[in-house]
Amino acid sequence: MSAARGAASDRCDRLSGSRFGNHSEEGSDDQKGYFGTTCEELVRERIEKLTRGKAVNLNDLHHNHPVTDLEVTTPGGQRYQVSVKGKAKPKWPAVKGIVTNDQYIVFVDCADVSDVGFYIMSCRQWQSVLKRILPERDKGAKIVKGALEWRWVDKDVKKKWRGSWLLPDEIKGYKDKWSTLPGVRARH
Repeated sequence: MSAARGAASDRCDRLSGSRFGNHSEEGSDDQKGYFGTTCEELVRERIEKLTRGKAVNLNDLHHNHPVTDLEVTTPGGQRYQVSVKGKAKPKWPAVKGIVTNDQYIVFVDCADVSDVGFYIMSCRQWQSVLKRILPERDKGAKIVKGALEWRWVDKDVKKKWRGSWLLPDEIKGYKDKWSTLPGVRARH
């Protein structure tokens, strides 16, 4: 196991231990926020190491920043944003994705803390995943702004649901593809 993957495993292990122990009940907003922030920091640190650039957590500037979590500036001045999705259970729930070519998405899989997985995609690759999983989800969904979306009317009230669960096997081809990100060399 690489040193970086080992550090990620250590952090996820501490998180999974705290999920059931010293905090309020599992799944609370505080725990979700702490877990999400930890995943964002894991990705931020890895991107800074691989690009030698600067990554800023947008949630530090604007609480619960919409769509993306990190803004990266490479040493050459290129800027892009990264959405980070973390999970400690078998699947990512209600994933809403990215929509522009300067956005990337990184899934962090902490379900097995001895082997933390990172899955990295461009916007084009994410759209391809959505098209591939669409037939496997509940009927009636459409791809809208980087997410699967269902719309219906219930008692004359228009309703909608955005996002879909996602399994690691559905994105396994993107595992450790850090070179997808601008400023990261193919060999790291």
